[in-house]
Amino acid sequence: MKARSLLIRRTAVSAALAVVVALMSASVATAQPRTDADGYRNARRLGGTTSFYRPALTNPASLKRMASTKGMADDIRKVLSDNGISDSADAVVAVLSGGAPSTKGGSCVGATPADGVLLECDFPIGGTLEWMAYRPNIGRGDRTPGMINKFRWAGRQTFGAFLFRVTNSRGVYTFVVPKPCGNLSLVNFQEARRETPPPPPPPAPRVEPPPPPPAPRVEPPPPPPPPVMAPPPALQTVKAKPFFFDILAGKERRVRDLPLETIGGGQAFANAGAGEYAQCSPLLGLKFGAGKRFSNDTELNGAVGLGLSLVSDDNKVREHAVFADLELNKYIGRGFIGTGLTVWDFANETVPGLLLHFGVPLGSSDRAHFVGQSRLFFADGLKDNYLLWGGVRIHF
Repeated sequence: MKARSLLIRRTAVSAALAVVVALMSASVATAQPRTDADGYRNARRLGGTTSFYRPALTNPASLKRMASTKGMADDIRKVLSDNGISDSADAVVAVLSGGAPSTKGGSCVGATPADGVLLECDFPIGGTLEWMAYRPNIGRGDRTPGMINKFRWAGRQTFGAFLFRVTNSRGVYTFVVPKPCGNLSLVNFQEARRETPPPPPPPAPRVEPPPPPPAPRVEPPPPPPPPVMAPPPALQTVKAKPFFFDILAGKERRVRDLPLETIGGGQAFANAGAGEYAQCSPLLGLKFGAGKRFSNDTELNGAVGLGLSLVSDDNKVREHAVFADLELNKYIGRGFIGTGLTVWDFANETVPGLLLHFGVPLGSSDRAHFVGQSRLFFADGLKDNYLLWGGVRIHF
């Protein structure tokens, strides 16, 4: 009886293991990418974090904004170079940058607009693309474009796209840019028709030419004049949003001369030496400025602002500060570091100081940065005369 029970348990365990193995095999098979017999991969979604551009495109003006995004033209040229179409990169960038007329049509299939004309159309279910560009590593901060080959649209409905054609010596390339993601894609390539050249004429009978006359003596030309060094190009500005607004919060440490009145209406007592009063104060900063960014990625800004003291203790001093700043920043990628000069507290005890700050972009847009800043006031004892705060800078 005991042997029969042991045999039954072993049989049940073996059957359970067989079921688990079968389920795992079926799960792995389902997880494999579905590819048709002709090599095309079915896709049912567009957009998301690996999009070539966000937000979604809506009209030719939004396509022009995409093409003018910093670094986008270089990414498009890399995609075309990787596919052996670098000689048509200028024409593709020109169409996407708004340098071509646009029109609206129906389905993208079979559409043949004139060379360089931008057509808004609907890409159908079952339509295929030879390749599609995207950003596979954008989640790790790497914007380098990649490629999806042999793409078939298997979604539930058509998607809007921009279609255009470019011709070179090899033939005609038809491109689309899907509106949901901005991923530049190749629909097809039509090779140029080659005409068969006529057969060459029969060779003429060989006639020995007379010997050539001796070449005349030619004096060597005088040496060229030394090159004239061109003056260095003037520092040029690049198109950017000139105005900005900062919202900041932090702490100020200052030593002020007495007499000073406290919030409660009394007189502050000296606590930092004869006739001097030291205090740490929480601050809220509001700052408005304008600047100019140059082609070498340096930026010169001027700004004015208000530092609002958040002190609430009756035994402390509450003084709001009006200030003016002059910044010199250097952009590294999409962030920046900088320095500058400040004149602090026009309304009370004015003191100049040195600025040290940095900015880190927030999200994929260059309009918003997290800003951290320190102010070292030119007063006796830097350890007792400084300000530290941080917040958000919005360009508009």
